[in-house]
Amino acid sequence: MSSISVERNVTPMKLDVMNVDCWPERKTEVSQQARDFDVTEQVYILAGELHVTPEGGETLVLKRGDLAYISAGTRCVWEVVKPLREHYLSQ
Repeated sequence: MSSISVERNVTPMKLDVMNVDCWPERKTEVSQQARDFDVTEQVYILAGELHVTPEGGETLVLKRGDLAYISAGTRCVWEVVKPLREHYLSQ
């Protein structure tokens, strides 16, 4: 089963405990693409805006300070509406 969950306004303490600053950083310009996640991925938004629409689900809007958990097996449309900067961790 696939799923996406979002945590808003993550505290600095939680980010430190998760070691988010050490995760790789990715930058993406305004674009739209279909994405299939073979592994679980965590994404922390540093800047920009991302609309994620999981297959058969409702669109989630991710902005600065949001932490998303995307489970393996998730299929979605990934639409970057404002240039995106994010930390991510694939597991």
